[in-house]
Amino acid sequence: MPTLNQTSTGQCVSSTNYWDIGVRGDTGPANHGSGVTLNPLYSVLTSTSGYASSNTAGSPAFVSQYCNGSRVPPENGGLGYQVPPGIADATVPNPIFNLTPAATVDEGNNWINMSWGPLSMVNPSTNVTLGNYGTAAGSSAINHVPSTASTYAPAPNLDFFGNARKTNNAVDSGAVEFGAAVGGGGGGGGGGGGGAPAATLNPATRNFGTVARGTTSLAPAQVFLLTNTGTVSLGGITQAALGGANPTEFFVVRLLSTCGPAGGGQLLGLTLLAPGASCVVTVQFRPLTTLPTGAQSATVSVTDAAGTQTSTLTGTAN
Repeated sequence: MPTLNQTSTGQCVSSTNYWDIGVRGDTGPANHGSGVTLNPLYSVLTSTSGYASSNTAGSPAFVSQYCNGSRVPPENGGLGYQVPPGIADATVPNPIFNLTPAATVDEGNNWINMSWGPLSMVNPSTNVTLGNYGTAAGSSAINHVPSTASTYAPAPNLDFFGNARKTNNAVDSGAVEFGAAVGGGGGGGGGGGGGAPAATLNPATRNFGTVARGTTSLAPAQVFLLTNTGTVSLGGITQAALGGANPTEFFVVRLLSTCGPAGGGQLLGLTLLAPGASCVVTVQFRPLTTLPTGAQSATVSVTDAAGTQTSTLTGTAN
């Protein structure tokens, strides 16, 4: 068993070992004690030993891989997420009712304090999607199944996102065609999707002007538009992430954003855009009271099948 040494939620550490397929009763990849030996064809496996030569052990080059780990997120310093302590019903005044989780009592009137791990599809610090299993350029899955293969005809004509697969006499291993909905930029024709994805994030720059430190809800805002400028559907869209020199001085207003999956305060999620369609990212300049005044800069980025689109954010904290 590998050491649990993740430094970020969902990280796949180098010591991790995998056993791809098996049947109950098997004791290892090469031991079929169950009496049944599976026969994968044109699949991407960690090891192809003992299986047909049509399989490959080449890297699938996923856009973003996720590995299970501790329920306690490393980003929180190993402390987990603690709920606020409870109070006795006889204590007055009682707090105003809200939906924030709080400690409760068991049948013996003992307080129970709960903690939980990352119940989320995105990284708790960066809001980047934890698992995006579309393929990126260079993946061994791209065009892996030729039209002459016995598995070509049964393969669906459309991928997971509804894009055509059999337009170049080959399909990709897996549920998503590279160059169709998810999986990185263009680069040489892609898979069977019939065109490389393309996208823009506008405006490319935004100067928020001078804002007093400590300004929050009334801080100036800018709506950024992610647009599918290609001829095929654009998938794999993640929630926007802040970066650059001073990312803590800016704030993504999830409630007023639609790019990426719902969650983390975002109610409406769009992970797939038809050609010409758009989603929005709303950003505010909220300089913190604890940092020095002066010029501040950051970036806002959205990752999707076309790569990562980035706009520059600037402002002056007063």
